[in-house]
Amino acid sequence: MADNGAPDVIPRPHPVLRRARRSVAAVFLVHGAATGNFATRIPWIQDHTGISPGQLGLALAFPAIGASLAMPLAGRISHRFGARTALRGLLACWTLSLLLPALSPDVHVLCLALLAYGASSGMADVARHRRGPGRRLHHRLRLHDGRRPAGRRHGGGAVRAGAVGASPRRPR
Repeated sequence: MADNGAPDVIPRPHPVLRRARRSVAAVFLVHGAATGNFATRIPWIQDHTGISPGQLGLALAFPAIGASLAMPLAGRISHRFGARTALRGLLACWTLSLLLPALSPDVHVLCLALLAYGASSGMADVARHRRGPGRRLHHRLRLHDGRRPAGRRHGGGAVRAGAVGASPRRPR
């Protein structure tokens, strides 16, 4: 309530601000849906291909390898086609690459499919961050300040986790 008894009215954000918020929400929605979809399909992929837990662990290292190899390419793609167009295209490639592991008949094809999945995921992530730095959602609120650590730390952790899963020694 204001001092004069009238209810407080929250002003509507500027249309550009609303559009930016919606687009950021859509990108994160696609990101979460693609990641969640893949994560929940891992047991099915293992059953479908008939691979051992060690082979699955080795195969799960390939998305991190693909992302690490392809991330530098995403900057060039964003520069050439523009950040918005690159982000849209790379998100489409990433979501389409979810089909590849399901079509894999054995561990070798699965590793290549997961390499492609990781490459498209990493490039989409770089394009998302390239689109975000410096974009203001409000006069004092930045969408992203550009100081987040690079994906190499996350990729390194995924490679180590995949290598541990691929080790022949079983936990007791």
